[in-house]
Amino acid sequence: VGIPMTYLEIGVYEGRTFFWIIENAHKVYEKSNKKSKLSFYAIDPHDTSEDLNCDMKKIQKNFKENLEKYYETHKDNAFNVQYIQKTSREGLMQLYQENVKCDLIYIDGDHRAGTVLSDLTFSFDYLMSKYSVAICDDTGFWRHYEDEERTKSRLQNNPRLATENFMFCNWDNCKPVFLPDLSQTGIMKL
Repeated sequence: VGIPMTYLEIGVYEGRTFFWIIENAHKVYEKSNKKSKLSFYAIDPHDTSEDLNCDMKKIQKNFKENLEKYYETHKDNAFNVQYIQKTSREGLMQLYQENVKCDLIYIDGDHRAGTVLSDLTFSFDYLMSKYSVAICDDTGFWRHYEDEERTKSRLQNNPRLATENFMFCNWDNCKPVFLPDLSQTGIMKL
């Protein structure tokens, strides 16, 4: 059908990308008249953020309101949506215990290189099979991430370092996917 049967997003913020994926899945399924059960997982602790200066409680409230609107709009044909309010590591461990495998994973949580590398390494094992894809956001350019005190290097605060190193270390098991949005990196499982 061309859409993921199981989708995982790490770092959903208010849910813009998450619900865009779900709404497009509904459009495809309405046209195809298929009745398969799709599953969507959102992992975000919504408590603090090292790289965002915002009220995370308000962001979480907006996400939950968007989730309620989704269920109101699709009360007769809602997909399985699970919101996991945990850190990426804790949420991924929960999905591991539930034996969840995904067709598509979108990583847009903590942007520090070490955390992105950890998210990518753990979540890559959750990809269902060959040709499943993980996408990391904000990796296309060597962005100028700096902490306010300038105590950490820009590299430590940059997701691109993580994606490049992951691909170099796993070259025989993955390949880059060229995406129209140059600020994202796609990695296909081989």
